[in-house]
Amino acid sequence: MPELLQPPQTTVVTGGAGWFGQALLHALADTESIWHRPGALRVLVHQEADEARVLALAPQATVTVGDIADERAVRSLFDGLTGSIDVIHAAGVIHPKKVSDFERINSGGTRLMVETAERHGVRRFVHVSSNSPFGTNPKPDEFFRNDEPYSPYLGYGLSKMHAELHVKAAQDRGRWRP
Repeated sequence: MPELLQPPQTTVVTGGAGWFGQALLHALADTESIWHRPGALRVLVHQEADEARVLALAPQATVTVGDIADERAVRSLFDGLTGSIDVIHAAGVIHPKKVSDFERINSGGTRLMVETAERHGVRRFVHVSSNSPFGTNPKPDEFFRNDEPYSPYLGYGLSKMHAELHVKAAQDRGRWRP
């Protein structure tokens, strides 16, 4: 049985205004939810307009507005944090304005988050990815397995594969368990 951890003093969430991020924040903020986090909540959103939506879901959150691939924004997200910190990294782009944004945001943003989390002694790093790094199923009734080899589907899948490799490298350094 895996070791059960006490809730962290701070949970950092990226991508809090996205479709997944909003559902996640709702669960983390809901005192009746098994996912409720009683500690501080820091949330990174990409646009100022997203701040109100996040605060409606999680009024206790401290919101940072910025680009996940911008070192200043990510540093600001972690400024002043002490004690136990968990990260749930869900920021990413599926439909970018420019194809190069796949790598800049999905891969580069994840690399920056991993490096910053390591510097701050984050105890747990959860990376929300996709099935796209593994390609597509050959047949509709076939399922992906845990040991599936990478076979990225288009630029999005390649960028998410690179993001996963940044997290895996931190695991290989002994930072976080898979």
